[in-house]
Amino acid sequence: MQQWVVSDVHGCIRTLKKLLEDHIGLSKENEYYFLGDLIDRGNYSKEVLDYIIDLQTSGYKVFSIVGNHEYMLLQAYDAAKKITEKKWFQHLKQETLFCQSWHEQLGKETLKSFNVQLVTDIPTIYIDWLKTLPYYYILPQAILTHAGLNCKLPNPLEATEEFLFGVNCFYDKQWLGDKIVIHGHHVLPMDNIEMLIENVEKHRYICLDNGCVYAGKINDCGYLLGMEINSKEIKKQINID
Repeated sequence: MQQWVVSDVHGCIRTLKKLLEDHIGLSKENEYYFLGDLIDRGNYSKEVLDYIIDLQTSGYKVFSIVGNHEYMLLQAYDAAKKITEKKWFQHLKQETLFCQSWHEQLGKETLKSFNVQLVTDIPTIYIDWLKTLPYYYILPQAILTHAGLNCKLPNPLEATEEFLFGVNCFYDKQWLGDKIVIHGHHVLPMDNIEMLIENVEKHRYICLDNGCVYAGKINDCGYLLGMEINSKEIKKQINID
């Protein structure tokens, strides 16, 4: 069985399908893990969610964790609900400012992909699915998170800020044992990603975000990457969205 990890799709559906179907290959015998940030920035967030949900319902072993972009969509959704229901009056101004910022900036492309103007107009089937996403997966050989892990904390598996935003990340071989950490979130050039893979025993982590959505904007970036966890084989697809 192969176990593939894919990082930071960001609404690039054509690129994702090309990577999975033409380069990696879809098999119900294998496992496919997504490291969060399926949505935002690109133009096809709804289509990416539909594709992954369809794979799951079709019997493929597809798993995803929550990234900071899914997390902030859910925060905007909950905030908008509170405003609509006029709950928590003392926080109403704060909730309104957060909602306005999300609608005008981070969530703009995602709302357009759903053909809606408000986050509360996104069908609840998608909201409910996003709420089921965990912060991490622990596999025999790796811990998968969106943005990293901080082994200095008393319980690294309770630190959601590190999972989502990668602040204060630290990787300790004693705590990790035989495992490594695999994450995305931090856009790195291909040379840096390849260096991390080649020296994984030293660094104890691999970051797989090559900034697919930034193709043509950042040097040595613009690929959507998939890595087979056991062999560390990399498959890549340049952004075609």
